[in-house]
Amino acid sequence: AASLEERASKIRSLNYALCFLPDELQASFKFLIDELSKSVTDEEKALRRELNESLKSVDDDDHAIGKLGTLAQRYSKQNANELFETLRTEILKKMYIYRENVTSVLDRQDMQSAINIVKKILKYKESVGSHIPEVEAVYKNVRDLIIKNFLNCCDTLVKISTIEQTHIVEEAFHNMIICISFSTTFHEKNEHFLPEHVLENGSDSFLKMYEYLYQNSEKYRRAIDGLHIVELGEVLRIAKRWDGLLQKIKQCHLKHESIQVLVKNIMNVIPYTNMIAELQKKISYLRDQLDVELISNDTTKFENKREEFFGNLMKVVSTLKEIDSKLKDILPFKVEVDKVEDELKKKIQKLGDHLLAIASKGELSTHDSDQFRMFYNHLASLNKYAARIGFDVRQFLDSSDKRILDQVMSLSKEIRSSSSDVTKVAKLLTQMKFFAENLSMFDSKINAEIDEALKLYKQREGASVLMQLTMILEKTDIGARLMSEHSALSGEDWRKRREKMQNQDNLEYVLKELTGDDIVTDVLATCYQIFRAKYDDLVSRILAVFDQRKDNEPDLEVLITQTKALVAKVTRKPNTIIWDYSFKDKIPELLAYIFAVWTLKNTQHYNALRGIESARAYLLMPHVAQVLAIFRILGIGYKKYAKTSDDLINNLVEIGTGEGKSVVMAVTACVFALIGVDVNCSCYSEVLSTRDKNDFASVFKALGVEERIEYGTFNKLCENLLNERCNVREKVRDMIVNNRSAISVVGTNAYLRPKVLLIDEVDVFLSDKFYGGMYTPSVYLRDSSIKELLDTIWQNKTVRNSDSIKATSAYKTCAARFSNWTFILDEAIKDMIAALESFQSST
Repeated sequence: AASLEERASKIRSLNYALCFLPDELQASFKFLIDELSKSVTDEEKALRRELNESLKSVDDDDHAIGKLGTLAQRYSKQNANELFETLRTEILKKMYIYRENVTSVLDRQDMQSAINIVKKILKYKESVGSHIPEVEAVYKNVRDLIIKNFLNCCDTLVKISTIEQTHIVEEAFHNMIICISFSTTFHEKNEHFLPEHVLENGSDSFLKMYEYLYQNSEKYRRAIDGLHIVELGEVLRIAKRWDGLLQKIKQCHLKHESIQVLVKNIMNVIPYTNMIAELQKKISYLRDQLDVELISNDTTKFENKREEFFGNLMKVVSTLKEIDSKLKDILPFKVEVDKVEDELKKKIQKLGDHLLAIASKGELSTHDSDQFRMFYNHLASLNKYAARIGFDVRQFLDSSDKRILDQVMSLSKEIRSSSSDVTKVAKLLTQMKFFAENLSMFDSKINAEIDEALKLYKQREGASVLMQLTMILEKTDIGARLMSEHSALSGEDWRKRREKMQNQDNLEYVLKELTGDDIVTDVLATCYQIFRAKYDDLVSRILAVFDQRKDNEPDLEVLITQTKALVAKVTRKPNTIIWDYSFKDKIPELLAYIFAVWTLKNTQHYNALRGIESARAYLLMPHVAQVLAIFRILGIGYKKYAKTSDDLINNLVEIGTGEGKSVVMAVTACVFALIGVDVNCSCYSEVLSTRDKNDFASVFKALGVEERIEYGTFNKLCENLLNERCNVREKVRDMIVNNRSAISVVGTNAYLRPKVLLIDEVDVFLSDKFYGGMYTPSVYLRDSSIKELLDTIWQNKTVRNSDSIKATSAYKTCAARFSNWTFILDEAIKDMIAALESFQSST
């Protein structure tokens, strides 16, 4: 059939031809032509009406869009070019409007509206795309706009950490979900609306967003575990800001791989509400820690536990205050730190009241003093921290100090006013000593006041009255301690102890009681007699000159010079000391000189009684057992056949309790030091070792041998031997830190003097702990790679084999750093794994 345009053209031709027909034919033909023209016009009007109605309904009826395709196809077949052009023009107008609308809604981040428009465009593309190619171009243009917006949304998610306005990220995520959802339901020639590389970009942005939220969650875990409040505040604020986004992600049910992976991962992120709930539990736990009594059995018995307890207590208070100060704007509840502080202040006030009540008593019992010490020590420990809660603990300590010391001063004044009544003075001194012994925090002040009271008492009543006083004091234990610990009375203590040891100068008795291997008593007796005669002569001659002067100490310069002159040259080999008979014969005389120096260096109590007949009883003097013990140590008094050479042999000497083994060790050390030998005097106790060294320091200095005599513990002896030529720890540390497999050569030309070891408490030395044990020196290594390895192992507590740890980058870095020492790393890792297996968290 001809098209409308063709029919209209032919009708125009007929109308033209009509003019050439006879008049009688024109009328009949004109009627027919008019009928045909009317028919064509009516048909065209109908088609245009149909077209207009279809175009009007496309916005509301998607089926109308499909009908446009039918019309386009019909117009094409019928060559209805004018109608087709009208259809094309109107459709393209729609397309361009759609494109502008897409641009507009995307600018408003309204992705859903953009997708709805795309769906319309796709309908047009499916319907008329084959007839109107421009529709395809518009579609591609709009698709590119949406992809660009999608990528912008991806970029927004990646930059989540720098964006303050949360709705921007939430909208971006929402828009991406809309796009991905549409893309999964859209299929055209096996192609997704969003290309694969764009979807991959989306997956990457989801991962980056997740990593940011997860890292914040991990920071929260570290912050809450370590109660790092500043960091905790930061992570909580971030968690609160993005909690809405987190919930939207969790509620997303889109069946797309990238979304499903994100939703699964996001479950590892701790929600803000959970963080707050855990923090609230943590705060409750901290408050519970403060709901304790300030005094316990452990805090009373152990100072370190007391200090630790109060340190932790105040740390808890400080933590609560910091939480209240820095997290107030985040927490949905009150910490009530003021209430916590008030409760703690009440408990401290109660302790202070108890302390002052006891300090105010006129006389303290043993129980009272125990209670006083308990309250005082706890308050003294609290004083270091109480300022943090604005409480003045010092007031209680100062007030109790004054009340106790006032009582002591009152007793001291009473001593001065009761000089004629020795019994009363002894009682007052005992009361003062009770305070000193039972209130250790004041012992130095009280003992100083006792010394001052005794000094004034002695000056006013004379030295002889002290004998009467000590006769009363020695009847009680506390009196005996007064005598031994206070210089004004210790001279009397020395004298009385010498009186009690009736056989200390009885050579025959000591030799009879002496037991041991290969003893020649005649030789020992002869040597002792030589020693005693010389010693008595030296001391007598020097004291005779000293008594005529007013010096505080005798002049020992000549005596010391003579002592050094007696020392002969001794043959010294690396492991032995050999002395000939001429020097051995001089040992009794040399000991006499050394003991004379010792005696005359301790004349303080003799000085106070110079001129009195019994003054010499106040001198420190050696007794027979001490001298014979030294003879035996030095190889004197052995049967000749029992010794195969002149080498100095090892000796084990047992001396009874109180017979002065510290004197034996010190004088023996002087003999060896004078002949150029280094002496180590070793003991298990640092306290005892230091005490003995201080007791004889003046003698060592006078003889010029203090640099050759070393006092110390068994451990210190090992350390000295270990580091004799160099600091072994430093050398080993340097070798490991610099990853060397060999230590640098240490110079060995330095001369080392021969050594002698004198051991005190040899039974302790021979125990399993020391001689039977192993001394294992260690060195501390510090390196960033080691720390990283430790952190990695700690963060992976469930690891139970070394191979898993060796596979980590931290181990590989550390092993590369210390490639020559991996065996140490491997052993340390085994120890750490074993420790982790038994580890139990305290929280």
